Amino acid sequence: MMAMEDDPILRSRLDLLMEHRKERQEEEENWALTLLHVIAPLQTDLNKSDWSEDFIQRSIGLIRTNAIQTLASCCSKDRTDVFEGELATVRVLYPSMSPMSHSCMPNTRTIQRWDYILEARTLKKVRQGDEFTISYTGKNILSANR
Repeated sequence: MMAMEDDPILRSRLDLLMEHRKERQEEEENWALTLLHVIAPLQTDLNKSDWSEDFIQRSIGLIRTNAIQTLASCCSKDRTDVFEGELATVRVLYPSMSPMSHSCMPNTRTIQRWDYILEARTLKKVRQGDEFTISYTGKNILSANR
């Protein structure tokens, strides 16, 4: 959220993404818990009273809607795949990659490079005009393609 606050170019890229606010508001219990356990502590405990509820909800919606789950794997400086196992599972948001569609049988997989750039690599031949797809769930075909 601080990066979005400080970087107008990033903010304009994120403004293009969906957040599904209406659907999230219909999840009344989750919406109330977010107000209590996320928004209030950010505004008071972290002294971010200048962050509006709307700004924080938008940020949460962007992550819930557009972020992907990834495992602790990376690509080393010499472009060799490094698979460290499931040391951690996190959700990351890459604005340029977010518009890629989900598929249970994706034609790309993502690799976190050593220099913190997310790289998409094809898993099979992609014909001209085909859409690049990824798995949003993290149940990618990583283990089968080591």
